[in-house]
Amino acid sequence: MKIELNVCPYCKGIAEGHIKTVESLRKIHNYYVVCTECGASTERYNTECAMLQDRKFHVLTKKEAIEKAVYDWNNRIFDITTRLSHMSAAEKILWYTEDLLKVAWYGANILVGSLRWETAWKLRRIAEEKKLLKISTENDLGEVARVLLDNCEVKPIVCKYLEEIGEVAV
Repeated sequence: MKIELNVCPYCKGIAEGHIKTVESLRKIHNYYVVCTECGASTERYNTECAMLQDRKFHVLTKKEAIEKAVYDWNNRIFDITTRLSHMSAAEKILWYTEDLLKVAWYGANILVGSLRWETAWKLRRIAEEKKLLKISTENDLGEVARVLLDNCEVKPIVCKYLEEIGEVAV
């Protein structure tokens, strides 16, 4: 079976499919596509951990894992490391603002009192004060992040967080 992979959209490099084996109680094979020049990569898909598909958990077959990685590459769906490394400073600030809101809103499993937790809860309190978050409805946290960044006290909070974690901020 011949698989066609597009050239890398970032550097025009050649893409290759990879299998990375992780040893734990059993061998887990991760399937992904990576650029040989700049290292851009898709998410890793394996045949051990179930994924949510159509509201049901499904364990991928080897063929499905490979197809998913190829589909992602050819449709420019990259892992978070690749996406973050190619974002502008403004896009990073927006992405991190939304990510921090998700941490505070959905109760992500992070260490209470950590820098991420503290920053996330500062943003959540500001969003709640501005009545941007409501328990009774579905919240579009991307839109909440965009609105929050118009607030003069929010951008410095996020930029300070980015500095402290070693990301570049505006």
